[in-house]
Amino acid sequence: MEAARPLIKLRSPVLIHSDSRYAVDIIRTGSRATTNSVIRNIMVHLWKRTRLAYDVRIVCVRGPSKDVGNELADRLAG
Repeated sequence: MEAARPLIKLRSPVLIHSDSRYAVDIIRTGSRATTNSVIRNIMVHLWKRTRLAYDVRIVCVRGPSKDVGNELADRLAG
């Protein structure tokens, strides 16, 4: 059985748009907020692992905006 190929080539640049300042701060700084500590730990762990394989960046965008990445994410989230 052949291993699945990644959707994005390794070491490719990836830009994530988020309208959640809370999520961006957790990922960027590993914020030590006491609420949602399990989610925080998972996000920080996944971010560190992803950075090993990709040139990934995250930017914070304004809430309801005409930002294409944010609009797509909102549609995908349901």
